Amino acid sequence: MVDRPSRAISGDQCLCRACGQYFNSTYAFDKHRVGPCRQLSEPASEARRCRTEDEMRAAGMALSAKGLWISAPMPKEGSSGSVAAEQA
Repeated sequence: MVDRPSRAISGDQCLCRACGQYFNSTYAFDKHRVGPCRQLSEPASEARRCRTEDEMRAAGMALSAKGLWISAPMPKEGSSGSVAAEQA
């Protein structure tokens, strides 16, 4: 578990109680969890876990300037994938 100071979360931000990481959205939080989900009637599975920081980066995730994990960084202006490049 990451040793980080506690912070207030708002909106769609999430804190993972298993690993201690903060996420900018539910989507980013869900992306950091891997392994099969279980039904509440089933015993807890050791297969479901949090990705490591290296695994999150390999999956395209990044830390925002605010220290929150995001599902993917926004493309920079003028780079491929930007709105301006798509409209050209």
